[in-house]
Amino acid sequence: LPTWITSAGNLGSIFGANTVNVYLSATDPEGSNITYQLSSGSLPTGLNLNSANGLIQGVATAVTANTTYNFVIKANDTVNNNTDRSFSYTILNRAPVINTASGSLGTIYSGNAVPTTTISAYDPDGGTITYSIASGSLPANTGLGSANGVIQGTPVVVTSNATYTINLIVTDQGSCTASNTYTFTVLNRPPIINTVAGVVGTIVSGNVIPSVTISAYDPDGGAVTYSNASGNIVNAYIGSSNGIITGISAVTVTSNTTYTMGVRVTDVGGDYTDRNYSFVVLNRPPIINTASAILATVPSNGPLPANTIQAYDPDGGAITYSITSGNASSWTTIDSSTGVIGGTATTGTVGSNVTYTFTVTATDPGGLTATRDYSWIVQQPLPTWTTASNLGVVIVTGK
Repeated sequence: LPTWITSAGNLGSIFGANTVNVYLSATDPEGSNITYQLSSGSLPTGLNLNSANGLIQGVATAVTANTTYNFVIKANDTVNNNTDRSFSYTILNRAPVINTASGSLGTIYSGNAVPTTTISAYDPDGGTITYSIASGSLPANTGLGSANGVIQGTPVVVTSNATYTINLIVTDQGSCTASNTYTFTVLNRPPIINTVAGVVGTIVSGNVIPSVTISAYDPDGGAVTYSNASGNIVNAYIGSSNGIITGISAVTVTSNTTYTMGVRVTDVGGDYTDRNYSFVVLNRPPIINTASAILATVPSNGPLPANTIQAYDPDGGAITYSITSGNASSWTTIDSSTGVIGGTATTGTVGSNVTYTFTVTATDPGGLTATRDYSWIVQQPLPTWTTASNLGVVIVTGK
């Protein structure tokens, strides 16, 4: 009888769609040639047995699950003596292939839906595949199609930047798997300030800044806080939780002044929006205490008596004085810093006393002014003798 050299059992394994070359070997003790034939069972699809040399050869057909083929080969000598031996060969299922590379699948802003994305994969053995998430999670309101690998959903809202990572597994019918890691990033949206930038109030110096509310919100639904990012509104602050700009004491200026505050609104994710707001504080004009009046009756060409015009700046600035008009302005003087009036009266008019008027202007550091009119009465000049006082000598003689 022929004697088998090749041991019974499994002859090996190979992935589908690959070439197989396996020799079976038996000998005849009497030296005759051996031929081989399939006695029972079946070879893997795509393989054939060469009866002359025992070569099992061919390209194994792909399988969707690991498959072992059992078969019996008969070794024959030339006189029909034969010996059977059982063998097997395993064709291995190949793992799925994922075409979509690992990495980021996109970045969106909160309030938007994850863009529809398809994870592309296939089974090289032609079987069906399923998709699943082994670990991690997709953004809220987002799902994975188990049959088609499509990721889609409805809008996602976050209050801080969030990156979602998933380990996605593709499984074939034979339970072979492939996996890749993917991420989606959802960005927090910055706060929105409703209150238009610019001047939000005007007050007169000496008053308190009125309360003004800066209105803002987080489009993602989170809380917002307010702060002074730049500039300053004197004697005022902004409430961190309510956005109310509140004055705490009176503001005094000596010239019109604009105070600007850069308000920053910040959400819980640290994103912020800045906007500038201003208050205008108006300077108040000076106040002259000395009432309009005739200051004195003065002799023609005589010195003017000292008078002081009193004025002050309600905002605390220094006052300067000047004479700005009137028919007495050319010969009436005023000290610019003290308001003291001086000068020499003009020549009076013969026959009557004459009233002369001048205007005093008080000016503050901001250029605001107050004016008031004052007068002098200049007396008519005294008569002047034209006849000499010595009229000569008279001689009186007696009778």
